[in-house]
Amino acid sequence: QSPVNYNKDDSRESMDRFALASKFIRIVGAFVIGLILLKLAPTVSLNAVNQIKSYPWRNLGIGLLILIVTPITAVLLLISMVGAPLALILMALYFVSIYLSGIFIAMFVGQYILNYFKKSTTKEISLFLGIVVYTLLTMIPFVGWFVSFVSMLIGLGALAVAESRLHLDRN
Repeated sequence: QSPVNYNKDDSRESMDRFALASKFIRIVGAFVIGLILLKLAPTVSLNAVNQIKSYPWRNLGIGLLILIVTPITAVLLLISMVGAPLALILMALYFVSIYLSGIFIAMFVGQYILNYFKKSTTKEISLFLGIVVYTLLTMIPFVGWFVSFVSMLIGLGALAVAESRLHLDRN
């Protein structure tokens, strides 16, 4: 006999608690990052949200292009050896941008919901509401991955356009 009693129900309950704690940590982490973005880069953040609202299809296409072209470019730079440091920087920015795209989508979702109900509030509350709703949408079985993927593409495209507009306006 084994000294350890294994109970499937206990294991399932532990997994459920872990999943719930993981979602909570992700929501809090995204909220903190979103607050930092609103504080340190308010123009880019608001421009990205406006891009999402105004040109979702264009942003989806730009996001898809970035999703495909960036890793290929990084591999080519890596192969050249001279461009290896640039490839590593490019990939780091790529992964950060993918993460941030979800936060910009959440900002948009929160703003959209509050505007729909004609509620006026702070950007921070809008951000938190958006993160919670976006997280819940991505948890829906069979649909969540699609929502997450399309949102990432739109957010990635919107971030790229907002950043490029910011640099064009400075020049």
